[in-house]
Amino acid sequence: MRILPKLSFISLSGLLYVLSFAGGGLLSSSVLASEPTYTPPQVGAPSRRVGGGTRGASDMPLLSVLGPESIGYTVSAQPNLYWAISRLVDYPVEIMLVESNPASLEAMQPLLETQIKLTQAGIQALSLKEHNIELKVGVEYEWFVALVRDSKRRSQDVITSGVLKRVELDENIAAKIKIAADDNEIVSVYATSGLWYDAIEALSVKIDKVNAEKEAFALRRTRANLLEQVKLPQIAALDRLEK
Repeated sequence: MRILPKLSFISLSGLLYVLSFAGGGLLSSSVLASEPTYTPPQVGAPSRRVGGGTRGASDMPLLSVLGPESIGYTVSAQPNLYWAISRLVDYPVEIMLVESNPASLEAMQPLLETQIKLTQAGIQALSLKEHNIELKVGVEYEWFVALVRDSKRRSQDVITSGVLKRVELDENIAAKIKIAADDNEIVSVYATSGLWYDAIEALSVKIDKVNAEKEAFALRRTRANLLEQVKLPQIAALDRLEK
């Protein structure tokens, strides 16, 4: 088990090489009455997301967390964290979750460090509940997804990362959720309230549950719309192209 300082050995000079994707098409309104609009929290933070942009031609797939450019909020103690890869590769994937500003040596240890083998391309989910991890209110966390090309040369990793923070559920937001007509309206409440991770999880869970292909396709286009709002057009294209 490595600790956080080892992650710093990963070179950031060529972390992400991507394929180009063609998007297009109008958003479907057959599932949501209106498309959710993400309103980022007014934190004045600079861009902290790594990955999700074009860095030149390569045989490496597109890899990115599904997170906003700066910090993303959640009210959940155990949210699902979503990320995407454009095509299936044989390389193992390492996922790590750490506190951004650890107050002690113990807090510097990763809350999660796991390696998985991909079975399919597209949007992937990491369940913190399955790993028995609970986020603390007010604590900022950083999470990393790394494509391990050579376990002995970690500078060759393709890596993406995002930042999230658990916040208390505001009474006004709780009231809106309580009177929401359905899951679709709840997604909009989360998004407009700046709760990115809750909005993307609620929508992604609904996509996984629907049986009708037409409905799932419309919901994926809604998710693509949200991803474009946080400047992830290539990731959004994955949802738009999926049949």
